[in-house]
Amino acid sequence: GVTVTFPANKTLTINKALEIDDDTDLRFADDSALIYDGDDNAFDIPSGATVKLGDDVRLTFESKIKLTGASGAGNEITFSPLGAGDQWDYFDLKADGNDFDFVVFDGGYKTVEIRSDNNTFDNVTFENGWRGVSSYSHTGGGRSSFQLNDCTVSDNSGVGVVAYNTDFGMDDCTVEDNGEAGVWLTNAETTDGFTNNTITNNAATASTRAGLEVNAGGELDAWDSAYNTIKN
Repeated sequence: GVTVTFPANKTLTINKALEIDDDTDLRFADDSALIYDGDDNAFDIPSGATVKLGDDVRLTFESKIKLTGASGAGNEITFSPLGAGDQWDYFDLKADGNDFDFVVFDGGYKTVEIRSDNNTFDNVTFENGWRGVSSYSHTGGGRSSFQLNDCTVSDNSGVGVVAYNTDFGMDDCTVEDNGEAGVWLTNAETTDGFTNNTITNNAATASTRAGLEVNAGGELDAWDSAYNTIKN
């Protein structure tokens, strides 16, 4: 195989496409950054690939991407720290319509920052970061939006799911063992339902936090026939 490492303290801009084959290991050294502004859905990483990200690495997506791994351990597309003690920064999703399926995000800071509409995460794991998945205002103003299906958000030191100034939905997800709130809503609304989720053992060491927090401007509507398990 071939190992390709982007150097430290550099920013790489891609304005066409990026395709990584099965025999290539992709790595980003500390404090490097990627800006992808190429063709839609042309950021291509194969199932089973692991991308290693150094300390403070940020990947910014000005064009939409679709990452599709496969079911089963070792078949997902995985983003994980380059070295021991590294904490990469986050995926900055600025284009609408991103799609992730069977992807593992391991060891990020904000991990994924959603600042766009119609983002879908199926069978995605967000683990061992500061936050699991974050959302913020849309880059064009107003709310962003996203949907989590069959996802796991676990073992992050801060909040598991940050829903800020966003419309979102969660179905069949597990949010557990996060240091602060499991799911946190502020100026956010569940417009696509909130069904069959398990939110457990969050904020176990944070006495002022809760498993599920609905704050100012937040509205959680579970919709019809919803069943959720919420503990701690």
